[in-house]
Amino acid sequence: MSNEEQWTTTFDGNDYFCEVSEAETWSIVRNTPYGTESVGQIINEDGGYVAYPQDLPTAGAPLGFGPFDTFADAAMELVSGTP
Repeated sequence: MSNEEQWTTTFDGNDYFCEVSEAETWSIVRNTPYGTESVGQIINEDGGYVAYPQDLPTAGAPLGFGPFDTFADAAMELVSGTP
């Protein structure tokens, strides 16, 4: 299991963790009383980790934030919701 797959955090009283989507792509999900909910994806591209929030409009190409040097920085960008 990679470091990315082991990533977890608690932010604003919610628990978040990582799920592997495919090679070099990870989903960040939040536990809710009704199951899990995706908050976005992280893709290893452009020489770092790029965060793609779930709720951004996708007119044209999806808008990503980054690249970040570390997976944890990209994940916290998604969790905190403050690009």
